[in-house]
Amino acid sequence: MNEEVEKEIQEPTDWELIQAFQKGDDSVFEPLIKRYQERLFNTVLGLIGNHHEAEDLFQDVLVKIYKKLGDFRGDSRFFTWLYRISVNTTWDYLRKKRRRPTFSLEAALEEKRISTMKLKSKNPSPRREADVQERIGLFKQVLAQLKPNHQVVLQLKEVEGYSYQEIADILKCSIGTVESRLFRARAQLRKNLEPLLSL
Repeated sequence: MNEEVEKEIQEPTDWELIQAFQKGDDSVFEPLIKRYQERLFNTVLGLIGNHHEAEDLFQDVLVKIYKKLGDFRGDSRFFTWLYRISVNTTWDYLRKKRRRPTFSLEAALEEKRISTMKLKSKNPSPRREADVQERIGLFKQVLAQLKPNHQVVLQLKEVEGYSYQEIADILKCSIGTVESRLFRARAQLRKNLEPLLSL
């Protein structure tokens, strides 16, 4: 009896919700997307760098997912498919505006994947705090100088925490390409940061 109750209480899997949607049950779209909504939005925000703009663009992402969900066949993992749509929609948007993607320092700091310890003073004072803020501003500029494809792999690896295979799936490239871009991005980042960290 307990096993039957547990089965009734269990949440449906992604695939079960996807199949229900594909059979015409639109009501499952919202609970399905809620499972990934925060991470999807953070991906868009990380590439756009502007919260208000990211909110608007995220609505476009959701519309695209809704329109394409009927074609999802499970050839890739569902979250990989979702993130590919998010990244591609964001890239299309930035290309139309002829803007380079940004790397969200705030998102990285929230995830604690990039440490500001070297930027912080042991004895904070108003002047030192102003220096720290100036360095953080410079740090953002350094990140913005990276090539767009390097910014994207940094975003997906360092902020989102994806594996090389997952990033390769999202960007539709080889693992070797991901490793190469990430190596070059980190090397360029270190080079650009040297003068900043020695201040």
